[in-house]
Amino acid sequence: EKKSAKLSNRYIADILIVLKAIFRYAVKVYSISDVFSNVTMPKCPHKDIGVLTESEQKVLISLLTASPDRNKLSVLFALFWGLRIGEICGLKWSDADFENLVIYVKRTVQRVKSSSGSKKTEIVVTEPKSEKSKRTIPIPAELCELLKLFKSDDDQYIISDSKKPAEPRTIQYRYVKLLKNADLPS
Repeated sequence: EKKSAKLSNRYIADILIVLKAIFRYAVKVYSISDVFSNVTMPKCPHKDIGVLTESEQKVLISLLTASPDRNKLSVLFALFWGLRIGEICGLKWSDADFENLVIYVKRTVQRVKSSSGSKKTEIVVTEPKSEKSKRTIPIPAELCELLKLFKSDDDQYIISDSKKPAEPRTIQYRYVKLLKNADLPS
């Protein structure tokens, strides 16, 4: 019924997970029979993530470094460090250690549903999801020199150059536009 209603396999699986949890509780507490014991989850095909080829990465890097621009730093961070958008938005200048040529990933920025109960969303800065996500990453020499061009106060966020973090969606939009302008695949 849910498939015919055009719901995705992922959404149907989420519904089943909740129902299975409810019935596990009911079996344990009320000793009813487990009607979900033979229910199989729908297959959720994994989407292939598009990865730029080495030559496409070189084109992108040369485009990003040709004319230094703070708005392009986020893409360089993703390319050189493999950081997530939220982690990039959460970097402050105090996280950059130019003496030891490392950067510390200590926080992430997310857009979440507002805690006020409204339908609006808000930007929150939190610690990364796991302890392993907190990490120290070497700064390549060429990126270090570029970073120094934009250095400001330690309490400022690197990407936004203010005390407020950059909006992750804005960074994503800039990246898509940059790829399109460079005639690179999404």
